[in-house]
Amino acid sequence: MYLSRFLSIHALWVTVSSVMQPYPLVWGHYDVCKTQIYTEEGKVWDYMACQPESTDMTKYLKVKLDPPDITCGDPPETFCAMGNPYMCNNECDASTPELAHPPELMFDFEGRHPSTFWQSATWKEYPKPLQVNITLSWSKTIELTDNIVITFESGRPDQMILEKSLDYGRTWQPYQYYATDCLDAFHMDPKSVKDLSQHTVLEIICTEEYSTGYMTNSKIIHFEIKDRFAFFAGPWLRNMASLYGQLDTTKKLRDFFTVTDLRIRLLRPAVGEIFVDELHLARYFYAISDIKVHGRYPQYFQYWHECLRQRAPALPERRDVPQQRALPVPRRVHGHPVREAAVRRSGQLRLRLGPGRAPARLPRAAAAAGRSAGDSRPPGDLGGASSHQTGPAVGKHTQPQHLLLT
Repeated sequence: MYLSRFLSIHALWVTVSSVMQPYPLVWGHYDVCKTQIYTEEGKVWDYMACQPESTDMTKYLKVKLDPPDITCGDPPETFCAMGNPYMCNNECDASTPELAHPPELMFDFEGRHPSTFWQSATWKEYPKPLQVNITLSWSKTIELTDNIVITFESGRPDQMILEKSLDYGRTWQPYQYYATDCLDAFHMDPKSVKDLSQHTVLEIICTEEYSTGYMTNSKIIHFEIKDRFAFFAGPWLRNMASLYGQLDTTKKLRDFFTVTDLRIRLLRPAVGEIFVDELHLARYFYAISDIKVHGRYPQYFQYWHECLRQRAPALPERRDVPQQRALPVPRRVHGHPVREAAVRRSGQLRLRLGPGRAPARLPRAAAAAGRSAGDSRPPGDLGGASSHQTGPAVGKHTQPQHLLLT
């Protein structure tokens, strides 16, 4: 009985050990994932670079308003509907929670009715400009993965600039200009993202698409991240491998979608008319009910995995496989970011890439470092590019191409 139990446990351990092959927990900046796939050469390990999932980054930001006293309610004041200057039954009072509109209401859950929102003071000091800077700051660099969406409770502003910083607010660069009249406001011809291409995707444009007057169904302003992704990944974003290959090999493109801070510069509130109605200035103000910024911390999982590796108990050492699987080959091969597997065949080490990649040779030293006696299983080699979405896997009906290491 004891012998049968021992044999069962031993068989289970052999099975688990064969599945848990040693491979680098971290490659470059990214976590490592692997799975077994079936190809014409049989069952092989398919390695890919993993990243944290994209998430709502407004949960981790700090918000700052300039001027600091621009929020309405101190002292209490009454404001009017922009569409009807005589409908002035709304009050803002910072001392009463039900009537206050503090900045944190730009980032709360928006499933309630009526919606909650931040609101500025009214334009009571006209003709002095009513201008507000809303700065969103993170403690780390983040990679943007989806459109930046700003929902206004009031009319969308007549003039606005979205800016970004890569050095924690020390310097700023424009992301996009918004105006009802781009030529008059910023001396720029109006454009939309549809007017761009792969070669002009980094161009800073002014758009009139989101700066119309007050309409109940037109309260949203976008900064189109996904439309820019589509120039490389296709209209349905199905070729993410191509996009991340470009991001890995083109620093300017990578920096364009990377930020530490964002700043919303509100320069002129929605007027809805050619001239400002000086008799009813309580109609003019800014009010934002929601801001969405989706992205990821690019290096978070590296530190997390290092912590796990230090605390996790060591697995029994296996004698039939080498314990160091990482090969001294470049982290990125032709910018190819995802789903790379290493196989051995005929004394050569080959990196399996997705279909459509041209074969290329790597230095002989890289292959020599990866060879070890008695190792018949695939090593843990992979590229260091980033994506939580992967390119097409090598399957039964695809012809994989390889990088030959000779």
